[in-house]
Amino acid sequence: MPPLVGVLAYAALANFFYTGGWITELAFNAWWGNDPPRIGPILFRQGLIFAVGVTLLPVALAALGWGARLIDLFS
Repeated sequence: MPPLVGVLAYAALANFFYTGGWITELAFNAWWGNDPPRIGPILFRQGLIFAVGVTLLPVALAALGWGARLIDLFS
């Protein structure tokens, strides 16, 4: 059973950053007026990479822990 605090923190942060993307794009459009930079696709790409990385982080940490136990077993 996954720790409830970690799951809730992940859900809250994912929602915060997802909401922050369109708010940031609206702010850029307001600041630059008629000629805003095309920031939307860049933010989407970076957000997608970040979300996938955070989602896969427990797998990487588990693999590192498994590898450390394996090295400790044979040394």
